Amino acid sequence: MEKIFLYVVVSALLLFCCIFGFSSGHLFLGNKKVAGADLAGSVATPSPAQRVVVATETVKTFNILVIPGHEPKAGGGSYKNIYERDLAVDIANKIFETLSKDSEYKVTVARDENDWNPILKEYFQTQKQAIINFKTKCQQDTKALMASGKMKYVPNMGFHADASQEMSVRLYGMNKWANENDIDLVLNLHFNDEQRPNINTPGDLSGFVIFVPESQMKNSQASKLAAQDIFDQLKSVESPQVNYLLEDQSLIALGASGTMDAPSLLIEYAYIFEKKLRTDTDRLKTLDEFAQQTVLGIKKYVTGIAKTSN
Repeated sequence: MEKIFLYVVVSALLLFCCIFGFSSGHLFLGNKKVAGADLAGSVATPSPAQRVVVATETVKTFNILVIPGHEPKAGGGSYKNIYERDLAVDIANKIFETLSKDSEYKVTVARDENDWNPILKEYFQTQKQAIINFKTKCQQDTKALMASGKMKYVPNMGFHADASQEMSVRLYGMNKWANENDIDLVLNLHFNDEQRPNINTPGDLSGFVIFVPESQMKNSQASKLAAQDIFDQLKSVESPQVNYLLEDQSLIALGASGTMDAPSLLIEYAYIFEKKLRTDTDRLKTLDEFAQQTVLGIKKYVTGIAKTSN
């Protein structure tokens, strides 16, 4: 009788330990981010609430800063009631909407038609002196390189309007912000114009051009790769004014004086007065095409550098 009683007690204790041990192991696995192979294999199908979370490989997001040319309420070319600064925002928004559907990309648009992106606006205000110091230091370093003969001055490829002090802070500020926020590509969006007696009368020129950093600049090579892919795509909807990329050393948007680490390019999509931009219907279609081909060019570039890195 005592043996039977002892057998029952021991059996009960063994059963209790098995149940307790299984439950503890199961809850432990349910709280782990990555399951060990041996432990995971010992667990029978857990409930949905307790399923083991398996870590996946982190995919780096490709960060793009899109800068519609000029100020929210001023600057840029115009034809009748069509303004370059507004068209640039329209394309920027279309690029943002398309790429934001893909988790591989993160797009920051610098401004809309009314104001600067709040993140950048606060940066311009709170970091104003730091931006000025950054600009001054970079310009001094570049002058020293040129004085020593290690860098040569190259004349501008196009006409550049002078920037006011406040505009200069914003332009150099975006370069500094891009450097500090792991931006992988900077797109500056513009439309071209030519001097004409009456802005309500169309000019004679047509076609798009893309400016890239001059060959001596640190972000030149990568910028040219991105620009060429976009250039090749845009040719399907707009004839280039010249069939090559235009190198420039002094455009702030491209990283003048060594102020930009990331690849950067400036697109002049077309002349503001071109026929395809004059009516609402034609303009909407044209802007859609420009944005679509720009996105395809970006993706081609990203695919290319991914293959190279592998």
